[in-house]
Amino acid sequence: RSECLHLGKELQITSFDSDLLHKSDALAYLSKNLWHFDAPPCENHDGITLMRPRDEFDECESVASKIKELVIGGAKYSEIAVIVRNLATYRGIIDYILEKYDVPFYMSDSTVISSKPLIKLLFSAVRACASWSARDITSFIRSGYSQISDEDCDELESYMFRWDISGRKFESDDYVISPTITQMERLSKINDTRSRVLELLMPLRKAFAREATTLELCTELYSLLKALDIKSQIKAQIEISDESEAMELSQLYSAIMDALDTMCQILPSEKIGGEMFLTSLSHALEGVRIGTIPTGEDNVTVGEALSLRTENIKYSFVLGVTEGAFPATIDRGGFFSDSDKI
Repeated sequence: RSECLHLGKELQITSFDSDLLHKSDALAYLSKNLWHFDAPPCENHDGITLMRPRDEFDECESVASKIKELVIGGAKYSEIAVIVRNLATYRGIIDYILEKYDVPFYMSDSTVISSKPLIKLLFSAVRACASWSARDITSFIRSGYSQISDEDCDELESYMFRWDISGRKFESDDYVISPTITQMERLSKINDTRSRVLELLMPLRKAFAREATTLELCTELYSLLKALDIKSQIKAQIEISDESEAMELSQLYSAIMDALDTMCQILPSEKIGGEMFLTSLSHALEGVRIGTIPTGEDNVTVGEALSLRTENIKYSFVLGVTEGAFPATIDRGGFFSDSDKI
């Protein structure tokens, strides 16, 4: 309305009497009156069927059997979706049953990116730059992308804990405390590991020390990923991974670049410290999910209600519809629980 007034145009409103989202009268009625408990019963329930299975196995068996009936009747597998609230609840059941009935399916799963080892590397790198603590340094090394072996990491960690090394002492000259010649050889390896960590992280530490802008900090973080040749490491992982994991890995690097780009667009010239930078990076990444894509054209789609796309679906099976589970009970907070109020 405000845009029309601004442009000097007349506002025209078109109302639709019918629910165009649903081809089934019963579905349209259910959509409109689901939470209207005083609504009269729907006379035509064609298109909606309720099942009351004994358990999840019986539920999935009934769905698989019905899917076969639909396909025999002319439906395509790609027109069918199996929808659940939490995929983890049915994993190992629905896939087993669908395979048993020879039903081709695609599990539309997605993973929160913040759980990935590469994100662990980014966060531990920022934390390590703030304190040079043994915990954060070893977390950075053990992320799987530092190109430093676990054995060398163990040696460095043990030495740092034994001699209480952290902060500026980590940056000092080569460590020399060693009681025997044999341990001097180990000490040489420890110093090599320490030098490699300093080489990788010192540019980012200096950026924080001079109160660099978000743009400069993101640039240094990108330089760290480039120094570790993360693209090549991910490519090597993809070659030895199964199909599902390979699809996720192929999206990982781009997702991180998008998050850094978002931070640079929102806070390009802001001077923020390590904690604020981590908070901003966490917010940029928390909503990012990576997942698999269908490998074939004619598959039943299995996925969660919140993320599943059903544009071309004609037949939907909604599993686990029980009070308090799907839909879930909304926690409205409050000091007293329901039992306390009785």
